[in-house]
Amino acid sequence: MGRVGWVPWAIFIIAVPLFLITASVTWAFNSPGLYNDGFEKYSISRISGITDADLRQVGADIRGYINSGDEPLHVHTRILGTEQELFNDREIAHMKDVKRLVWGVYILALASAVYLAVMTSIGFARHRGRFVEPLAKRAAYGGGLTLALLAVFGILAVVDFESIFIKFHQL
Repeated sequence: MGRVGWVPWAIFIIAVPLFLITASVTWAFNSPGLYNDGFEKYSISRISGITDADLRQVGADIRGYINSGDEPLHVHTRILGTEQELFNDREIAHMKDVKRLVWGVYILALASAVYLAVMTSIGFARHRGRFVEPLAKRAAYGGGLTLALLAVFGILAVVDFESIFIKFHQL
């Protein structure tokens, strides 16, 4: 490998966990089950006075907002039988920040996927079958980096989840 020949591979190795993590977050964020399970786990229907069916619609409305260019967030629902806006101004501003972060995740997922695909395509175009071994090796390094990152963040979450949660929300 030449003086800078390692750079594309280093980016490739970093792109593996970047893609795996951002793609997983993208999938989870757009999964109705994530919202519905949370509503059920925390007894939101009982606490809020919003029916389960209406909560499912609230989740769909939030996902629709996140994935659209529409501003600001407007979610109307029945609370104890009365139709009203669900979120106050502070919560709407927070959701705008969340939307921006989620779109950043989408962009990172797309950029890392494109980089991995282009690097793989160029490698096979230039080296044919000889590219399988270096590709597999670097993909394994990327997988190892992914596991290491997940282990570090998992340990941090177990040790001090609350302060990490607060710091994340102060970003």
